Amino acid sequence: MKAFVRIIDEVESMKQMVRGSAILLVLVASVLSLSAQNDKAAIQQLKGELEQKNIVYFATAVPGAAGTYVGVQHIKGMALIVIHCRAAADNMSFLDEEIAKKDYRKVYKDLSMMRGNDYSLVFDFGLDSLEIESGSGDFIQENDKVRYLNKSFTENNFTTQEEYAAFVDKYRESYVRWLQVISKQLR
Repeated sequence: MKAFVRIIDEVESMKQMVRGSAILLVLVASVLSLSAQNDKAAIQQLKGELEQKNIVYFATAVPGAAGTYVGVQHIKGMALIVIHCRAAADNMSFLDEEIAKKDYRKVYKDLSMMRGNDYSLVFDFGLDSLEIESGSGDFIQENDKVRYLNKSFTENNFTTQEEYAAFVDKYRESYVRWLQVISKQLR
């Protein structure tokens, strides 16, 4: 009889654990869904602003982050290519002058050559945010290392899927922040 009571207690405990796991999964799915909606909203907003003003290149200093710049190339209807980097002190005045002249193409090109200075590039093909293991062709370049999001975690030299997902999530959040900085400066 004691064994039967113990089994019933274990079953009840397992039911509670399953319920807790189910609730956690629903919460995680909700957060991911909201995050994806925020990504797409930021992308669509910036895309609309760039198209409305007929802008292909734009670059700006990141407010509150001395020496940090973000630039975007918009390939209409196809892609956003966003560069974020920290410029060396001797390049900052040059970049600031070019931004003041509104020579955004030149600034973007200069930013693209500043690898090694906390350099990041996000290529969002299809303007649909960053999707892991999709056929989108999206990729992230961090300094000299390129991660193709249509490849698996092992092909991108991560040890686990979770580590790979965390890397992409970090960049997805950064990508949205960078888009918001650009969008704010366009207004």
